[in-house]
Amino acid sequence: MKKTVVLVILLVMIFIPVFGQDITVTYVDGDMTVQENNSWYDVFSGDVLEGNSTVKVGPGSVAEFEIAGSKIILNKPGTYKMAELVSASRKAASFGNPVNLKKFITGPDRGVTKTAVMGVRGAQADSGSSVEWLTEDNMALSDAKDLIGSGKYEKAIDILNDSIDDAFDEELPEYDFYIGKSYYLLGEPGKALSYLSKVAGDPSADYYPDLVVLKGNLFLDSFAYNDALILFDRYLKQDNTSETAQLVAFLSAKAYSALGKKDEARNKLKMAVSLGVSNEVGKTATSILASF
Repeated sequence: MKKTVVLVILLVMIFIPVFGQDITVTYVDGDMTVQENNSWYDVFSGDVLEGNSTVKVGPGSVAEFEIAGSKIILNKPGTYKMAELVSASRKAASFGNPVNLKKFITGPDRGVTKTAVMGVRGAQADSGSSVEWLTEDNMALSDAKDLIGSGKYEKAIDILNDSIDDAFDEELPEYDFYIGKSYYLLGEPGKALSYLSKVAGDPSADYYPDLVVLKGNLFLDSFAYNDALILFDRYLKQDNTSETAQLVAFLSAKAYSALGKKDEARNKLKMAVSLGVSNEVGKTATSILASF
């Protein structure tokens, strides 16, 4: 009887704050509806939902919500209860965030990662012409990268959007990546996921390590844990020694933990620890591992 009372109290503590707060829809790309009086109505960016709302997300759609300063993303078709999503988001956040991802992806070059993952690209370049023609598309991408490096994310998006219609098909993934990265750095994860979802990820691309970290983390934030693990496993087969690999191992542990796969989560935490304990990822992994 006492256990039942404790459980009820815990559930009340989790859900009452959600029911008492409005949820703002900050972004919708595609189809989303909300249930009211047994009917379904379209939801648009800027709409405000009640904490106990039930929403339905259509195929190929991305939605972003904000509640109490935190954002929730959805990119899988299905029907969701907002209170349960908020609870799941809080639980996932409690696993720990070892680094500031914005700082990580804008920090200095992580040479080991590029050496490991870029080997194929280097070999391809050596086998071809040594001349690289400078085109307007090259210039647009180069200018956008410089703007991102200096924190001018909105200007980078403008340049890329202005020139994307003239880009070659093989250049589109790079455009989508840098637009998505810019939106992520602007604090707009929904828009970021809309663009990064278009990028399959070429391991020979110089932006591939950051793509894995960003896209995988957004998958975690949108409860697409299996999709995140597919991305992470593919990366770790090519790079299992760098700082990026350490972070990917930690994020893999977070995904396994959310899926209730404790042994797999423990193994990935051990991998993260084996790659170093002096940085934030290693310290956080060590701390969590001790509690497993």
